[in-house]
Amino acid sequence: MRICVLAFDGLEYDLVVKWRLRHLMQKYYGAYKSLVNPKYGKPYTPTCWASFISGKPMEEHKVTTWWSWGAILEKLRYFPPFVWVKGKRKILMRLGIRPKLRTLPSYITTIFDVIKPSVALFIPSYNEPIEFRNMYDDAAKKGLKELEKTIWAIHEIRKNIFFEYLDKDDWRLLMCWFDLADMIAHLYSSRRSKLRLMKAYFELNNIAKKVRERIGDDVAVLIVSDHGIQKLPDGSIDHSNHGFWSLNVKPPFTPKEIIDFYKLVIELAKRR
Repeated sequence: MRICVLAFDGLEYDLVVKWRLRHLMQKYYGAYKSLVNPKYGKPYTPTCWASFISGKPMEEHKVTTWWSWGAILEKLRYFPPFVWVKGKRKILMRLGIRPKLRTLPSYITTIFDVIKPSVALFIPSYNEPIEFRNMYDDAAKKGLKELEKTIWAIHEIRKNIFFEYLDKDDWRLLMCWFDLADMIAHLYSSRRSKLRLMKAYFELNNIAKKVRERIGDDVAVLIVSDHGIQKLPDGSIDHSNHGFWSLNVKPPFTPKEIIDFYKLVIELAKRR
């Protein structure tokens, strides 16, 4: 069976159900326990998706941060006098030194290695373009409105490329990562805008609808988030400790944690 994975970062289970977004919910859906990165005390995007595509816990795949400054700088930052310097990242970037996105070690097997041919689009810890991260950083310096504009612009780029691949028949596994829901939630974390967040969720619901219309019932559509969002006592927004999942076909088993999806995807691929 062919599989299409819609990886919707930060999609909150409670909001999908509350707003009755049936194209996101599909036929089978639920919540699962997300992976907490102890360094941050919450689910952390690159760590979670590394576990999703590899089926490995963080201790094995070792993806604990977004960024890598290279072997030498990574070691120096923990030794005097560099360890005492605050704002090291900003200083390096002003010097024209930009980090690379951290990726899985080459010895880790992913679902893309097992299921071929596969198409992986914008996956954190695997092949997320660093240009998008740089565009976010540059836009943030210009203010809230510019950042929101950039978030939607990058979303459109992801969406257009994804649908180009969706219409082809030369893949068995197609996975695309979208960060729209997470980015909009964080953008207004201190003054939550329900309408802006709803707009993002309805956009993702519409993507799910279009996917089903284009590929029919012969392809398994798996929708997954790495975590949700929750309102904190001070009114701000942060990651919740559960993620969302749904399928248009009966799952081989109910996923309980993010590493379960590696096996689930492979089991679906074995179906005829």
